[in-house]
Amino acid sequence: MEHSDGVQCCLIYTHRRKLIYETESLGSAVTALAQSPALDIIGIGLHSGQIHIRNLRTDITLLTFSQPQPVQSLSFRTDGQPLMASSSPTGRISVFDLNKRRNIHTLETSATSQIVNLAFLPGQPLLLTTSKDNSVKLFLFEESGPRLLRSRSGHSSPPTKIHTHTSKWLLSASGNSLRAQSLFNDSQSFEFSQTALMEGYAKMAAGQGYSSSRLGDIIAIGSSTTRENEWDAVITASRGEKGARTWSWKRRTIGDHLLHTQDQTSATAACVSFCGNFGVVGTEKGNVEAFNMQSGIKRKRFAKGHTRSVTFVALDRLNKTLVSAGSDGLVLLWDFKTSTIKGQIDLGSAVTIGKMQNGLVALSCDDLSIRVLDCETPSGRVVRELWGHSNRITDFVFSPTSTWIISLSLDSTLRVWDLPTGFLISAVRLPSIATAIAFSPSGEFLATAHVGSLGIHLWSNRSQFRTIPVRRINEEDIPSLGETLPSISGRQGEGVLEGAFDEEDISEDEDISGMSTVDQLSEELLTMSLQPRQKMWSLLNLEAIRRRNRAREPIKQPEKAPFFLPSLKDSTKTREGVEQPALKPITDDAPKSRIIRLQDNQVESEFTRLLNSDDHEELIQHMTTLTPSQLDYHLRTMNLLSPYTEPITYVKAMIEHLRTKRDFELVQAWMLAFLRIQQDWLVQVRDEEGIREVMKEWEEAHRTERERIAEIVGYVGGVLGFIRGI
Repeated sequence: MEHSDGVQCCLIYTHRRKLIYETESLGSAVTALAQSPALDIIGIGLHSGQIHIRNLRTDITLLTFSQPQPVQSLSFRTDGQPLMASSSPTGRISVFDLNKRRNIHTLETSATSQIVNLAFLPGQPLLLTTSKDNSVKLFLFEESGPRLLRSRSGHSSPPTKIHTHTSKWLLSASGNSLRAQSLFNDSQSFEFSQTALMEGYAKMAAGQGYSSSRLGDIIAIGSSTTRENEWDAVITASRGEKGARTWSWKRRTIGDHLLHTQDQTSATAACVSFCGNFGVVGTEKGNVEAFNMQSGIKRKRFAKGHTRSVTFVALDRLNKTLVSAGSDGLVLLWDFKTSTIKGQIDLGSAVTIGKMQNGLVALSCDDLSIRVLDCETPSGRVVRELWGHSNRITDFVFSPTSTWIISLSLDSTLRVWDLPTGFLISAVRLPSIATAIAFSPSGEFLATAHVGSLGIHLWSNRSQFRTIPVRRINEEDIPSLGETLPSISGRQGEGVLEGAFDEEDISEDEDISGMSTVDQLSEELLTMSLQPRQKMWSLLNLEAIRRRNRAREPIKQPEKAPFFLPSLKDSTKTREGVEQPALKPITDDAPKSRIIRLQDNQVESEFTRLLNSDDHEELIQHMTTLTPSQLDYHLRTMNLLSPYTEPITYVKAMIEHLRTKRDFELVQAWMLAFLRIQQDWLVQVRDEEGIREVMKEWEEAHRTERERIAEIVGYVGGVLGFIRGI
């Protein structure tokens, strides 16, 4: 450090801020200090590159070393070897032998690493380094010298683009860096290598005629998993680059092709077809071109459509329709086979971002709206307009079922839109602006990237585990997340388990906006259940889940009791012989466990009580509160003796609820579980009077409802077909 009078020296204080040691002027600013394993001996690193090993008690410099760059950090090895390591801002690590008094190893890391700190792990031959490029490296010291043992790294700047590759992988871009992020094991994440591109730059410098353009910031990402093991499966468009780049997922490196645009302008949008054979690129001049991903050869050109830059391109799953949108506010539907326009929509505002899924295309415009188009119709039409953001929309994404759109904006809000109704059903104010978003295909996770954050934040989809009310909310009802985003240890320091059991969430019965909802709009309409699909799936596959979770090997009994357990004969004494109070004998008045109390009192369960009553609606309500395991247990322990009161009541409750046209798929799952569990018993008593009548009644009710639904679906399909033909 530099003293107030301009003299560079080292000052050492106690924990009570009392000065106990001060060196003379060292001739350069002190940049690093490190305590050696020996008492009273420290290492002092200077900006000039010198390192002084100094004895504080005698105030004598024992050793002096030197390196070309300033000393960034110092560390001494503590496992008996007299070694010291130092780092420099350029990423160089120097290892000095204190006995030989010389530099014995030099590790050259990336020039952009800029090592912030390094430290030998206590008592181990391991050196840990951290760098400004968001990387951590661990070096192992062997007899031949240090080698890189393992490393972990992330983006060196905040991510700007996120793209879902599979249910387990995300593609994220930061500057000109492209990384694959694993959603389940972060140690498997990797960065796509650009070594081939760097070699191209070297050939250009050597005058070998290699032509390439430097990779700019990535502004668009597209991928397909169909052919990822055969040829390049990822495509990106970079700012200022006259073409799109391909990337190899299998080799984890930059691909073999630069898809040059014919009009010699920058690529502004890109996507890969579902089959993985075609890469589509939109240009700054308004043209769209299709390339073969295997060979990189141009196959089609869609010209004279847009008058300004193309901001979005997408292909449907059958490669029949190509959708493009641009800054001119036009949305064009192209016939991919003939390269002709078959539909055109003028939105009246420049399109900035677009997403396509299941025949729906959503586009965000400069007027702060999101417009949803149905591209299944011959010419396409706008079916929804979502308004509410007060600033520019930075990104949005469809849910896997295409029922939601989750959008981000510069107003620091995350909003969830319900497409069937067009309502804003959920929103939250974020502590920092989110710039990119992606939804996993399985619907489990939502990923977001934020300004000033190097990481990608994952959000759990609560609708997969509990019932989420779908109600319209107002702007003043949007809650704030707080000052910090959730981290790996929970929200605002809260543990993960504590956060999972947080009871401050909005309850199902709480009215958010003062609006009330009804269970059923009309008695003629079929109403689906609000129960999570995972709950019904678990009930029908409970046996398979139990077999999968069964222990592969039986639990082995230990050969002898652990040393800290007292023997049975001398259970009142510990190992040291200290007597402990004897256990109190169990009497009839002593409190018992809940299971023993149930066995003694033979308490009738609520499920059994309701089966012996005539209140079918209360039985249904009680069943919705049971877990799959609890319901399976009750169905297996049902009283099947004559006069078969419990199974008959159960089937009648299913029939009555089916006729109300509510919870259709839930009733089907409950009845299927009952038939699977009691199928052997039903075969034996199929001719019994009560059983025969009630099962025939169920068959008739089920057939009537099935035919009614088929008639309605056929009618609606005919109407939609007629409308599409107009």
